[in-house]
Amino acid sequence: MKKCKLCNIQSDLQISHAVGDSVFKKIFRTNSGKAIAITSGNAPIGYSSDSWAENQLCADCEKLLNHNYERYSLGVLRGSGCTFEKKTDGLHFSNLDQHKLIMYFLSIYWRAANSSHASYRNVVILDKDNEYLRNAILNDLSIPSNKFSIKLSRVLDLSKSKGFTDQAIKQFIVSPFCRIYENEKVENISVCFMFEGFFIEVYLKGLDEEEQTLCGLLSETKSDLVIPYLNLFDIDEIVDLMVDGYRKHLEGNSRVKANKK
Repeated sequence: MKKCKLCNIQSDLQISHAVGDSVFKKIFRTNSGKAIAITSGNAPIGYSSDSWAENQLCADCEKLLNHNYERYSLGVLRGSGCTFEKKTDGLHFSNLDQHKLIMYFLSIYWRAANSSHASYRNVVILDKDNEYLRNAILNDLSIPSNKFSIKLSRVLDLSKSKGFTDQAIKQFIVSPFCRIYENEKVENISVCFMFEGFFIEVYLKGLDEEEQTLCGLLSETKSDLVIPYLNLFDIDEIVDLMVDGYRKHLEGNSRVKANKK
């Protein structure tokens, strides 16, 4: 019996996932129960069935998050239960419940920030935001646009070589990392996630009115959303990781068997 991090009630804690277990199961199912893990540092490339889980929430809170946010939002990311059209500038969605999407991604961010799993070690949160989000997630409260901002992009291989198919990119899941933005107006930090073929930035300060018009920015006041395309090779942090992985492969620092042609 330990205290649930969401409701603060003593309970039998469940094996909890910040990024949902169904995301990992989809990847593992496609790759015979395991994924290929590439990490920074000297650790070799290897297989992994780790779904970044720990005992964190009680059964009731797990059900609450799944019912209120995850089931709907993950369906949207997978193209079900929603209306969308693929156009040259991105994915055009209509009749969306963007409140559910906002709460879904903020709940992932909050759970990751409160996780002790090594894959979430780069996720930062302020104490005041931690309690604010806990209460909002638990009670399904609206988040003011000046508090947090969330931007979505659909990741594609837009390079000339087209080395990664759309389906292959959907098998990518990246340990969250932070970006620091500095300009004359304001300093901001975003926590970045990538899964299900989408790149998600959670800005820890709400973007200003001019930036609120960016494509892919979620808004509770709107039901339409355009999610722009983002070239995989324009995400520097992921490119660096792939380059490091390729170096390890060339050096023989890998436990993954190469496919024979």
